[in-house]
Amino acid sequence: MKNWWKEALIFLVILSVFTLSLNWKFVREIMTSPSELFSSDGIITEYIVETGYQKIIRGENPYLSTNHVFYPFTVNYSLNDPGMGILPYYVLLRPIMSIHQAILTILLIHLFLAGIFMYLLLMNIGVSFFGSSIMALSFTYTPFVTERLMGHYTYVTSFVFPLMALLVVRFVRAKRITQKLIYAVLFGLALGWTLQLNFYYFLMLLLGLGLAVGWYLFTQSKQMWSWILMNGKYVLIAGVISTISLVPWLIGVRESLLVGNREVIEGFGRAINYSVELKQFLIPSENNPTYYSFRKILGVGREWEKTVYPGLILLATVAYFILRNKKIPFKVKRQIKPFLCGASIFAVFTLGPFLKIGGSIELARLEGVSIVLPLPFLLFHYIPGLESMMVPGRFAPAYLFFLSIAGAYLVDYIMQVNKLNKWKMMIVLLAVVGLDQSYRLPAPVEQPVPVSLYREIGVDNRNSVVLEIPFAVRDGLKYLGFVHAISPMQGVLIHDKPILGGYFARVNDEIFEYYKGLKVLGYILAITDRGNYDPLYEMPKDVKIYPYPYTAEETKRELDFLRVRHILIKTGESYTEAAQKIVRLSGGEIVSSQDGYEHYVRELNQVKEKMISLGTEHNDYLSGAGGSVVGTKYRTVVMPEAKLFFTGNGRSGNLVLEMSSTKKRMVEIYLNDHYVRSAWVMEREEYSIPNVSMKEGVNTIMLKIKTLEKDENLDEESGIRIYTIGERSPD
Repeated sequence: MKNWWKEALIFLVILSVFTLSLNWKFVREIMTSPSELFSSDGIITEYIVETGYQKIIRGENPYLSTNHVFYPFTVNYSLNDPGMGILPYYVLLRPIMSIHQAILTILLIHLFLAGIFMYLLLMNIGVSFFGSSIMALSFTYTPFVTERLMGHYTYVTSFVFPLMALLVVRFVRAKRITQKLIYAVLFGLALGWTLQLNFYYFLMLLLGLGLAVGWYLFTQSKQMWSWILMNGKYVLIAGVISTISLVPWLIGVRESLLVGNREVIEGFGRAINYSVELKQFLIPSENNPTYYSFRKILGVGREWEKTVYPGLILLATVAYFILRNKKIPFKVKRQIKPFLCGASIFAVFTLGPFLKIGGSIELARLEGVSIVLPLPFLLFHYIPGLESMMVPGRFAPAYLFFLSIAGAYLVDYIMQVNKLNKWKMMIVLLAVVGLDQSYRLPAPVEQPVPVSLYREIGVDNRNSVVLEIPFAVRDGLKYLGFVHAISPMQGVLIHDKPILGGYFARVNDEIFEYYKGLKVLGYILAITDRGNYDPLYEMPKDVKIYPYPYTAEETKRELDFLRVRHILIKTGESYTEAAQKIVRLSGGEIVSSQDGYEHYVRELNQVKEKMISLGTEHNDYLSGAGGSVVGTKYRTVVMPEAKLFFTGNGRSGNLVLEMSSTKKRMVEIYLNDHYVRSAWVMEREEYSIPNVSMKEGVNTIMLKIKTLEKDENLDEESGIRIYTIGERSPD
């Protein structure tokens, strides 16, 4: 123990060398250039964290909705796995760094923290300096985590596993009330922090704690019940502290659920596609230069969502445990078995809802009936709030964490039994970790980003929306438009104006339906769709540009309704000429160009009709989205919730809806995501909400039918009919 600080210093040096050498591209980018270039998936984290930061400095809740993407819809970050947990140190880095530099710095900090906390945990549970150092490095640079450096930044937070475990260990060992209280508070704060960093990790921690309690209740029932009775109050304190720390997030969740801002995923989403097969526990990362040729020989394709390879050292220790099990002392087995059990359970979770072999979940077929083997992950499909979990492979960090602890004990035992020189073996195993778990940071996909044009747009103080061609409406499952069009979201961070389209992990189906149904934007999305190809490995497919079928009046009307004043067009593309014609047809005139983009500006025409008739004669999808269908003279709400759009003048007035129903129904009315009144609807009449503030431009009305009977289905006959919607100025 006398040399603990020397050992700690040695480990810090080793960890620093690994972190800086493996991530030298990031280090160079942080030190030399305030890059405006983002990776495709990384833009989600960078956009959300930056907008959260901007809200904080304005004194606002970072989790509340915004309409800066997917205009005219509002979107909420709280259920989008945003990684808002990095804001405490992002706010310190952002004033002196660009967005991208700050995020890259935080990624390196997270890797460093993973190593430190894992080392401290292992040392605290009796593992030697040798075993702690090797397994801390192996856990830090496990391929699952390092592959997320390509864009899934919220998953480079694996440090939460050893951090939470370390707090539990210190709490259990604490003798004084003050010590227990401190660790309980820290645990509560850390648990709330984890939820704001990564929901998958939060869920895994809860499951891990549940498994630990279950293990000790099974093996040491009396002692465990006694411990629970003695320490229950501290557990309660931790829960209260965690809940308090999550108040901003909970407010955001309430808003998200209130306005129906959730994606409904039918079936199993991609859970089956993303299920891990048993062979993949032995297949190294595709980004590892050591195994590149080996993977090519095996014909293994890109499957980074299925990377669960633990590393040679862990595979070797597991093999040793199996082959030499009878000779391993009971004391060592007792140390190892709980962690091997935990690792096995979470490894099974990575296999998905059904066991998959050879790419198929069908194990056999008997008389035309498919035989499948259901697995524990299937339960998530039937738990409200967890049914949208669609990537079983993301449970890998928990299995790797438990396996690393078991491996650390085994490494120590092997060293003792074989009386090996620890410093020579340290060098050998460090070399193994370095070669076995090294990785290449991929070069970012080069996309011209018209920064000066974005700044030019930002100077315009008028309330307007930006259309960039190409753009995308995209989530983790589906897309419209050009799937790799991420620059519009970069633009928002510079010009601070709403944009059409966007890219989030979860996007409501109603947003896809709305954009698809728009005449002008639907056409643009179609002609810019070059397929969901991988830009690092594939070439885009050709898309046939069919004639534009709409008039100048229709084009202007749609863009005026959506308040599109600024339009950027990427030049040199197959769709460029068609896009230019549409923009000119709408009244757009080119004002500047930069980096292969042209900037057009058009004057907005004021919408003359305050009251909009919802029949087909006077509107299309401009005044409605989701949950309703168009009739001859009205729009019928056929879902429990429906959204409608109308144009406001930015002043207070009377909001008026003309509605009827074949059956008397209670309807809640929301204006721009805020409740304004309830009404019983039956006979055709006007329902007024006096003296409400309406936004300049598009306003959102949401109707919620509250008197539906169980299993009642709405249709065009039984739904709420809406004839007109709009505003009247106070008399």
